[in-house]
Amino acid sequence: TITILQTLMKCPNCRTTETVTMNPKIPGDFFTCNECKQTNGPRSGDCCVYCSYGSVNCPAVQEIILEWLGDFSWSSRDC
Repeated sequence: TITILQTLMKCPNCRTTETVTMNPKIPGDFFTCNECKQTNGPRSGDCCVYCSYGSVNCPAVQEIILEWLGDFSWSSRDC
């Protein structure tokens, strides 16, 4: 299983984006924008800031999705 650790974070305050490497062992409780310096927590209902403001879900959610999908794969004969 491949987990994507790079995500593009977008600040909800100033809309600046920056690439961040997620640490799969540490939850993303807060994200401080390098541009405006605002510290952001996760939006209501999201598990972490990566799922709230990132272009890629956090490693924990990626694992859940992969488990849910199992070994499902598309092929032209399935259409």
